[in-house]
Amino acid sequence: MRDLVTHTWDLAEAAAHPHGRDPELAESALTTARRVRPGPRRAPGTPFTRAIETPEDAGPRTRLAARPGRIPLSRA
Repeated sequence: MRDLVTHTWDLAEAAAHPHGRDPELAESALTTARRVRPGPRRAPGTPFTRAIETPEDAGPRTRLAARPGRIPLSRA
């Protein structure tokens, strides 16, 4: 589920479509992501970059997307 929610974020960003529709689903996926990768550092050879810091008031989708290093196009 975590991958599906994260890749939905990718598609929404690419299509410039709002992606804040289901915060409960994003929060659930974020909880799983925190268990799988608890910290911002990545092991050598991992396909992900460092986690991106998010503002305190960031929603769960933004925080979930930031864990594997995704940056919203509006901030890129």
